[in-house]
Amino acid sequence: MVSDKDIAVHGDAGGVVILKAKEPKDIHERFYNAAVAAGAYEAGKPRANRRNSETTDESKLALIKTAIEEVAKEGNPDDFDATNQPKLAVLKSIVGFKVTTKMRDEALKSLEG
Repeated sequence: MVSDKDIAVHGDAGGVVILKAKEPKDIHERFYNAAVAAGAYEAGKPRANRRNSETTDESKLALIKTAIEEVAKEGNPDDFDATNQPKLAVLKSIVGFKVTTKMRDEALKSLEG
């Protein structure tokens, strides 16, 4: 995998892989979806072969859900806003991309249902 910028990729079952900009790196398959969601792509393959934006949105939602579960498990009160929702900045620090209120709420709804 390679990225155009430095990114931290959080795996589904924990762990982090750091991808440095323009430096190809082999990563374990459990980090693949998170890496793609963060903007990485397979080294040596044309960028046109990357997943479409719909898949990326689904991958982002999965990452946000995992981040919410992680924040809830840790239970740090500073990680929650006045309405007891995970703070967007905290989620962003975990997933590595901007998380909107709409994205967080969609992930929360998915976790509840």
